[in-house]
Amino acid sequence: MFAQVSTSDKSLFTIVGGPDYPVVEAKTPGAENIQGGFEAGSVVKINGIFHMFPTERVGEPGAHVHHDRVKTRIGHWTSNDAKNGHVSQRF
Repeated sequence: MFAQVSTSDKSLFTIVGGPDYPVVEAKTPGAENIQGGFEAGSVVKINGIFHMFPTERVGEPGAHVHHDRVKTRIGHWTSNDAKNGHVSQRF
């Protein structure tokens, strides 16, 4: 989804368009081992390519589900169209 900053005191952003589904989710290639999902992050557009840097809650394989908060990493996902994400690097 695309948003713009609102000048109103009531809302911070106004949705102006975009798909009503996640760009990156559990079934996206490259997200198979992310047990706890994604948190926050930033998206920037540079030279026509969108770059997303989310916190990936990786967890520890075989550990209880609450351990997904213990092991995190910064992901770098790219997209040409802001609709389909592709993993690039992990930090």
